[in-house]
Amino acid sequence: MTMYDEQQDHRWWRIQTISDPPGEPSFGYTVGLARYGLHDLHLTSRPALGCDPGADYVLGQRAMARVLDDLAAAMVAGELTLGDDVDVQLDGGLSTAYLEVGAPVPAGWMEALRASSDAVVPLPWALVRCPVGADPGLPPGDVDGWRRRVQDLVARTPRVHGFEDPDPTAFPATDDALGPLAPWVHAVAQALASAPASAVVSRLVDDVVAQRDPELRTQLRERSRTVGRVHALEPVERLTGRVVRAISQRRGYRTAVAVARRRPHLPYGCCVEQHLGRLVRDSVESCLLVAMLDDVVTSPERVAVQAAWTPFVPFGVPVGAAG
Repeated sequence: MTMYDEQQDHRWWRIQTISDPPGEPSFGYTVGLARYGLHDLHLTSRPALGCDPGADYVLGQRAMARVLDDLAAAMVAGELTLGDDVDVQLDGGLSTAYLEVGAPVPAGWMEALRASSDAVVPLPWALVRCPVGADPGLPPGDVDGWRRRVQDLVARTPRVHGFEDPDPTAFPATDDALGPLAPWVHAVAQALASAPASAVVSRLVDDVVAQRDPELRTQLRERSRTVGRVHALEPVERLTGRVVRAISQRRGYRTAVAVARRRPHLPYGCCVEQHLGRLVRDSVESCLLVAMLDDVVTSPERVAVQAAWTPFVPFGVPVGAAG
């Protein structure tokens, strides 16, 4: 079990989230609202209401902390009270959480062991996601550009055992499980697998220390719905596993993890080796999701996800990319 503790300097409460197993958020709650004569708030990482059970969806630690902090501020300001309903935009507006401010229950029932009040207010919520759209495919005029981009990345990437060079002539990939950009996804996977393990781990931990937003992976998974590529999520997960195995088996990985664990100021449980492994996996998956959606992701999404890898992976200039 790992814990993430965040406190705003100007407020008398903090947010604690619990992950079990490490890296998999379970719930979060406020600590300190008793000072304002209020019950602490409790939020689960998965929806408990509505028609969508969220089997493939989870609120990350930072997302839970943001929701709890905003609602705590509203409670303190008197803008929110028991019995109210509130909707919260998630994933850059691609998803919405509809929350109910419930009746207080004993804190022990909700495992809020550090709550400042004997009872906590549960915030059950329903998830509403954007509908699954149709895949627009690649404009015919972009195909040659994508072929050149794959060829360039393959030419500049060291060969990695277990990864075959993708065929640029496979564009457009009309029947591949990874979607129309499948050759590009495979090229990116090989490039990620070839990156130096120690340097990658160090840069990813730098991102954590800087508290850069780690929730983009969920946002990208939701974006896949907008272009009808939900079916590609499972193949991306399998390919992610292959890349992570290649990186973690490389000389220097375990040394890099040991060094990272000794760094000061690591938030939300990064001293736990399993969490560092999850950090690498999430970053790899996010890069492959961007590759799979590279014709529709926004420039900020692309830059945020690829930043830690750009010294080692020549992603090049997107072809006909959005925003």
